[in-house]
Amino acid sequence: MMMALKSSDADTAEGESFDLETTKSTESMEASTDEDTAEGESTDLETTKSTESTEASTEEGSPTPKKRKIGMSADYGSSDEEEEEVEEEEEMEEEEEEEKKKKEDSCESDQAWGFDSFDGSDYDPNTDEDDEDFEWNRYFCHVYHSRGFKVDEEIVPKGYSLGLGPFHFDAEFLPNVNPREYMDDMVKLALDQLNQRNGTNVTCDHIVRVMVKWCAGLKSYITFMARESPQGDLIEYQAKTQWKVWQKNAHAILCRPAPPMKPIPERYLQKMSEAAELAALAAAKIRQTEWS
Repeated sequence: MMMALKSSDADTAEGESFDLETTKSTESMEASTDEDTAEGESTDLETTKSTESTEASTEEGSPTPKKRKIGMSADYGSSDEEEEEVEEEEEMEEEEEEEKKKKEDSCESDQAWGFDSFDGSDYDPNTDEDDEDFEWNRYFCHVYHSRGFKVDEEIVPKGYSLGLGPFHFDAEFLPNVNPREYMDDMVKLALDQLNQRNGTNVTCDHIVRVMVKWCAGLKSYITFMARESPQGDLIEYQAKTQWKVWQKNAHAILCRPAPPMKPIPERYLQKMSEAAELAALAAAKIRQTEWS
């Protein structure tokens, strides 16, 4: 019995010893866990410090990459807007230049400023008293000697509508265009050219008469009274303009003080005889039939 008890005590001692070792092992594991935890906390602390140090360095130094990117984008945006404005201005200038070229290009050689188609030309039929073409010779004589600026109504051959003739301010004109306003604009167009080129200040007082020629457009021969200074005397001036049907605008050809008119031969100043007038009417009817 005593031996049994001793055996039991030994077992108890061994159990206690096992429990002690288990307890030590557990404590050792807990200590190890605590150390790991401490090391983890230490690592987290270092990481936190490193992060804080990085953030502090970022705040003290240059902007973050993200901010730098935003800043660059804003700069580029501003530059793009400026470039677009410059491009728009250049396009507008190019369009204005093209429009100017189109307007200038539409001016043809016979519309060049200062060009007078009557320069160096004359009309002298050199006929005797028995002038079979009296009507036409008289007409062309008046046209050439006045350079187109004065051909009376009775001088124009009967039924002839393609040549120079007096302009009627009260007659029908171009659609939606007032005849008088149109001729006023033509005088202004010619004077603008004259004043711009010569540095003058000639102004129109009133229009005296207008001769026109309808042929693929309208050529206007305008005689008007002008002043070369605000208090100056009235001076007779001439202006010539032309618009062709394929052109957008009319063009001023010349503007000048009226030169002396070349004298008309006396025989072409007289009226036609009754017989000549009847012959002219007959010829006009024949022409009218042929044209129609």
